[in-house]
Amino acid sequence: RHPGLGSYPTEAAGGYGDNVFTSMMWLKVVSVYSALRLGVDVLFQDADVVWFRDPRPFFAPKGGYAAGGEVGSSKPRSTGLRYDVYFQNDGARSQRYSPFSANTGFYYLRSTPKARLLMHDLLHSYNLISAWKSHQHVLCQLLVEHYSKTGLGVDILPHRLFSIGQQYHRRRDFMRGLVWDSLAPRPYVFHWSWTAGKGEKLKYSLETGTWYLGPQCGERSIRAHAGDPAFLGGCCLAPDEDQTGRKVAKPHPFLVLPNPLPEWATGA
Repeated sequence: RHPGLGSYPTEAAGGYGDNVFTSMMWLKVVSVYSALRLGVDVLFQDADVVWFRDPRPFFAPKGGYAAGGEVGSSKPRSTGLRYDVYFQNDGARSQRYSPFSANTGFYYLRSTPKARLLMHDLLHSYNLISAWKSHQHVLCQLLVEHYSKTGLGVDILPHRLFSIGQQYHRRRDFMRGLVWDSLAPRPYVFHWSWTAGKGEKLKYSLETGTWYLGPQCGERSIRAHAGDPAFLGGCCLAPDEDQTGRKVAKPHPFLVLPNPLPEWATGA
């Protein structure tokens, strides 16, 4: 129990949208707003986001669009201009996420007055988060309101550079590009959204080489050895190891691929 925030569940959520899930979503808002309120810019991500290269330079004053524009564009989208908030593109085009379709699993917020006001209003929307069982839904509605009311600068990051689970299901050409490291430039991150729960996240992560823990390090064993730095350090697979911990002659630059590869990865 927290003296200011009250009591919250200690067990894992049973699934997307249940009471435990929505309580944790609100605490994510609390943590981000607290940092913004102190004048700190925030790069937030869920635990199911994998970095392929450091995304932080993208959000620097002369990084990202100002340095070279969106992939496929001959001109920068925003030379000399910095937005207040940057969100990953969820890919869903349902009415409740329209028109921005912002995903709350990976985003960057500058500590500007407009961004702080946005998160202040989200912080005070627990009733909606609880009723709608999604802080993403509430945020998407507030983005529209603040874009109109305060001129909030909203940028939705390109799928190609800030990739998401939708691409696993709908863009196997993109996923093959990851496997063969043929995407230029290489994406910054991959977010395992568009999954039903941690079971699917683990399954798809192993299939695509985006799981970097050895087979001895399941959820139970990690909990049992939570205070053992040596055990936890040994969980991480080295760059030249496969998913079983065996050495490989030609390791992938950033994935720990299964052997054999799934059929879609070879074009079958």
